[in-house]
Amino acid sequence: MLIFGDPGNGKSYLANQLRQRYGYDLISLDDTYVAFVKERYPDLYLPAISQVIAQHFQTMLQHYNGAHKAWQEHVASLVEARSGLDPLVAVEGFLLLPVLDAVQAALAGKAIVTIVEARAKQYFVGSSVEEIHGR
Repeated sequence: MLIFGDPGNGKSYLANQLRQRYGYDLISLDDTYVAFVKERYPDLYLPAISQVIAQHFQTMLQHYNGAHKAWQEHVASLVEARSGLDPLVAVEGFLLLPVLDAVQAALAGKAIVTIVEARAKQYFVGSSVEEIHGR
């Protein structure tokens, strides 16, 4: 299950409920992003990065040479590996949307993927962003 949306709309809440009620393995992209930046791009790391993840990604990492592609590959590889170990995986975070295509490509033919957009404290479910947005 891939859960994305703007900050404060219930992504983490839904993912934690899936973990507690159904035993989903949870991948928090906020935690993953902080560790990724600290390890791979230490010159972009800030002590308070966890408080400004969306802004940091949009203003710094996205514009750093090759970093966006490296982030896509890192997340896709992580999700693919964890999906191979556990049939129930929930990935949540604002930073999922910029890498969603890469994650879906990595899981193609290997897992059933459900996409959830958290918007205005509601959940919209589909097999693609286009389906969720009615396109």
